[in-house]
Amino acid sequence: MADMTGYTIKRVGLRELATTSDGVAHYSRRIGGAWEPYQSEAVATIATERSPLSLFVVRQKQSEGEPLHWCLVVGREGENHGNVYQVRGDAIGMSYVFENNTNIFGSNSFHDSYQIANLDSASASRVHDCALLEPPPQAANQAAATENCQGWSMRVISRLVAENIVTQYWYPHLRTLMEPV
Repeated sequence: MADMTGYTIKRVGLRELATTSDGVAHYSRRIGGAWEPYQSEAVATIATERSPLSLFVVRQKQSEGEPLHWCLVVGREGENHGNVYQVRGDAIGMSYVFENNTNIFGSNSFHDSYQIANLDSASASRVHDCALLEPPPQAANQAAATENCQGWSMRVISRLVAENIVTQYWYPHLRTLMEPV
């Protein structure tokens, strides 16, 4: 469905509902996906059942002219909170940051996300380990910077591909989304 004129779009976790002025939902979709007729029991299932853990690449808006910030998130579809793995700072002093149970999908800076793997507890633990072990980008000065948070995220994803946690498909696909440093 292309024309959403007259509908109010309400975000619920990683889904959107198209509602009329009386609050009745008529269509739903996963953010960025195609609109489908709303089925109340389907959305109730999303809200009441805990979905399995997933690994997401989340892209966030930054200041004008800055590339999108990338981070990795272990969370559940339909929930705004997750464990965030990222590097922050500039190329000279970038550092690894872990944030537990953070409202990343509902943040004002949220741009989009890609669900790149389903996880069990062992693979979720490996995501944590791989992110912790991957060194943050460093450079002698800003002019010497060759990598940012996007490159770091791709290095972690490369480790996860090597461990068969993330399928090989995602590595080249995500590389096409990278912006220059």
